Amino acid sequence: MEEAILSKPPVSGWARVVIGAHPRRTLVRLLFMVIAANLIFRYCLIPIEIKGASMEPTYIEGKWNLINGLAYRFDNPKRGDVVATRRRGQRVDGKEFLFLKRIVGLPGEAVRVRGNSIYIDGKQIEEPYVKLKSSRARNRFSLVLEENQYFVIGDNRRVTGDGVFHIRQIIGKVLF
Repeated sequence: MEEAILSKPPVSGWARVVIGAHPRRTLVRLLFMVIAANLIFRYCLIPIEIKGASMEPTYIEGKWNLINGLAYRFDNPKRGDVVATRRRGQRVDGKEFLFLKRIVGLPGEAVRVRGNSIYIDGKQIEEPYVKLKSSRARNRFSLVLEENQYFVIGDNRRVTGDGVFHIRQIIGKVLF
């Protein structure tokens, strides 16, 4: 006596090219890839579009870049690192707004700004990346950074802002 085995007909033609011979496996793979891509581009490699001129000429407005969101999980930021920072509640058109700035002051350091010059613990630091200096004097101020605080400023001193950010507000390091 012959037994009849009921099976689904194999997928053929264009359907086979698009979804493969095993649609369930293809669906699982697709779902895995969507979840993995979402996690990678949300937490590891964060794409950003440069808006504003505060980091010119190092970073040009309208260009895209990636932030390494894992850069400071096992290491601390260093002077000269270009980082993306976040201030709570800052949104533009409903989207989160990140600041792209360079770290110049580290925790525990005394920072003094005079015109276009920055002094750390009384010594002027070299800033070869600063090409566009302000013709008008910047605010003069001094501060001492607390534990886990970093002083950041843009490379274009004509238009840049500066600020103190806590390590929790630093999203990651710019990749290139």
